[in-house]
Amino acid sequence: MEFEYEVYYRQNCVVPLALWIFTGIGVIYLIICLFGTIKGQGFTVKKILYEVAVLALILVPLFSINTIMLLRGGIFLLVEKESDKVTITGTIEETGEIDFYTGYKYEVDQNRGSGETITVDGVKYYLVTYGDLKSGDTVTLEVLPKSKLILSIWKTN
Repeated sequence: MEFEYEVYYRQNCVVPLALWIFTGIGVIYLIICLFGTIKGQGFTVKKILYEVAVLALILVPLFSINTIMLLRGGIFLLVEKESDKVTITGTIEETGEIDFYTGYKYEVDQNRGSGETITVDGVKYYLVTYGDLKSGDTVTLEVLPKSKLILSIWKTN
C-alpha cells in the first residue's frame, strides 16, 4: 500500500497549523475584548464570565486538539520532505486506530476517517490504513523518520 505525502502534509500539518493560528488569533481577540470591557464602562462580572466561558468552551478545545495533532508528528512536515524517507523492515507488534477527536482525518480512497497506528519493532508509526496486515506479519516500510508517517508498507515473506 502506498500513501501520498501531499495528503499527509495537508491533513497533518497545514490544516492543524492553520486552525491553530486561527484559534490563537481568536484567543487574543477575546483577551483584548476582556481587557477592553474591564477598562471601559461596560464592566460587569456577568459579561466577563460570558467572555471567559466562550474562550474556555470553544477556543481552548480547538487549540488543544490541533496542538496534539501537530505534536504527534505533523509539525515535522514543515522540514521533512518526501525525499527524507527511510526503508525499515520489521515485525508488526500491534495495530490500532487513532482516536477520532485527536486523530488525523483523511479523505482518501483507502480510509474516510481517522488514521491508524502500527507498531513495528517497538516503534509506533502512523498511516492511513493498514488494510489486512496483522500482528506477527513481517513488513517493509518507507517512513518519514521524524514524523513517523508511513509512505508505503508491504508484507514481506
